[in-house]
Amino acid sequence: MSTIIVATDFSTTATNAVHYACQLAIDIKAKLIVSHCFTLPIVIGSDMPMPAMTANEGKELADTAMIDLINTLQPIYPSLEIISEIRFGEVLDVLQELIEEISPLLVIMGNKGTANHYFWMDNNMVEAMRDFSVPVLGIPASAIYKAPKAVCFASDFSNKNIASIEQQLQNILKNLNATIHILTIVPEDYEFSNEQMTLIADAALGEAIPTGKPIYHFQKGNHVNREIASFIQEHPIEWLVLMPHQHPLLEQLFTTSHTETLVKAIDIPLLAISEATLGS
Repeated sequence: MSTIIVATDFSTTATNAVHYACQLAIDIKAKLIVSHCFTLPIVIGSDMPMPAMTANEGKELADTAMIDLINTLQPIYPSLEIISEIRFGEVLDVLQELIEEISPLLVIMGNKGTANHYFWMDNNMVEAMRDFSVPVLGIPASAIYKAPKAVCFASDFSNKNIASIEQQLQNILKNLNATIHILTIVPEDYEFSNEQMTLIADAALGEAIPTGKPIYHFQKGNHVNREIASFIQEHPIEWLVLMPHQHPLLEQLFTTSHTETLVKAIDIPLLAISEATLGS
């Protein structure tokens, strides 16, 4: 059975992501590991900074919060196998340890930002999406679970691992009968026909999607992220799929230079499949 890892700090945003992960795990027939990491707060103001509590005290607080969370989840999702995991350390280090030990299908993290705030993601999520060796699904704070029946993968087909990316998507979505939409943004001055672009796309994908051919969309535009946002607004898409090194969108979402319109337009779960995931 596949495994999903969801990270929590017991905040409202994280708890929303945990519930999202529970429902997704049921739909794709996976078990769920709820992971929490803790560190010791440091008291500043003396000649020798000291921890505000002992490691045992920190662990006890984490244990209590996790027990409360699991006790809340189990009656709601009685058919789901839920495992709790508490470790000392920084969140990315702890998640990386679990990835190496378990090889999960994906990792889920909740966003600390909101659609009305420019800081849609924090540094931890951006780094996880870029560097983890498994796909990372970011859940907006306001997201309500809906089984992903239509996902959009934004790609220019230039990456040599395009077929492997599609296989990763298929592994995650195999029990959902989801439709994969592949969006390619073509420069305004580039002359092409849909038939030509479809041939290029088919050649890149090969036999990557055995359960059904993806739906291709070719849009002209010189502002890639704006075109992605426009596409999502106009189509019933549940997830946006990106390859972080291929698109600067992750970093742009974390800066105030990006427009509020774009941030709101992609207020849906964002699945990142990094080059590390593909072993490149």
